[in-house]
Amino acid sequence: MILELVTSWPRLVGLNLAHIPETLNVEQLKIIAELKNLRYLNIFGQAFVDTDLLKSLAALPKLENLVITNTGYSECCWENLWHYHNSDGLIVSPLRVLAVNGAAFKDASLLAVAKLFPNLRVLNFRDTEVTGLYPSIGEVGPLQKLRFVACSFKLVEFPQFLVPKITPSETEWGLIQIDVRSCNQLNIEKFLDQIKGQPMQCIRGFTALSSVKWKDIQRLSEIGFPLKELDLSFFTSFPVLKLARIIQILSKSLCKLKLPANKFEAVNNRFTDELASSILMAKNLQEIDIGTTLRVFSVRQLIRIVLGLPALERIVAGDLTCVIIVEEQETELKKKLPPRCLLRIVKNTEDS
Repeated sequence: MILELVTSWPRLVGLNLAHIPETLNVEQLKIIAELKNLRYLNIFGQAFVDTDLLKSLAALPKLENLVITNTGYSECCWENLWHYHNSDGLIVSPLRVLAVNGAAFKDASLLAVAKLFPNLRVLNFRDTEVTGLYPSIGEVGPLQKLRFVACSFKLVEFPQFLVPKITPSETEWGLIQIDVRSCNQLNIEKFLDQIKGQPMQCIRGFTALSSVKWKDIQRLSEIGFPLKELDLSFFTSFPVLKLARIIQILSKSLCKLKLPANKFEAVNNRFTDELASSILMAKNLQEIDIGTTLRVFSVRQLIRIVLGLPALERIVAGDLTCVIIVEEQETELKKKLPPRCLLRIVKNTEDS
């Protein structure tokens, strides 16, 4: 199949072999190296990647996007690739996007990748053995153009070479999104210190980490990130005034907000009024989820929030049985919603 493909379309620029019914062996995959115009290659789930195959694919002269996931690696193949590049002058692809996984992809592999592909913008190494614990990294500069990183579940320390240096002449660069979902061993304090100064818009999974407390969220907000997303639905409780302050600090950039799912600490009308006022400061807010069992806002406060956010497109309330909205009020609320805004209210019929 691959030989026929290469023969029929020698100028092919994109090839996606993910989820095809036939699993190709290493020798078949090596034929792909004949496609010198390839810019995108996805070999998800295909065979086994050894040094020779990686050497063939990672030297494609125009390849910018490479996905090698759900497959196995031979030990040290990325380090061997760096050796070929450093010692033998092998010219590697101008990769901008790389997604890898596997138990054989370890800290040394990530370091080799950073040296091989200094122009990476997107790097995904989620299902790997990378811990970030480097005794010494030698001469390796930061990936200056890196914008998005998806981290290994086993990450303990965020590698410093994945943090671009922000300078006055390169203000358009910097990390805008990091995915740390399930990175429960991550050193939170050091991580926040490392990424300080980056134009961070989203740290996916951060608030769900088992070691993260509301004080870490408070510190996160005070660093000065232009965060667009804040998901607090994983918290079982949260001090209302602290939450109000956090939202107030992030109000200029916040577009998507999920409030704690269950309850707040020390709730009274004055505190919830202040929380509502803080939410109303987020004029760019497009989506707000007030939780599955949140019973804090009164009808008046809820209407005030909905009507005061001009960019709002979606509001979700999973259980408002204590915020008794009669049919007429709900109808009136829906009439006054901002353009394109969807309101979803799930009522508990057992309480009616």
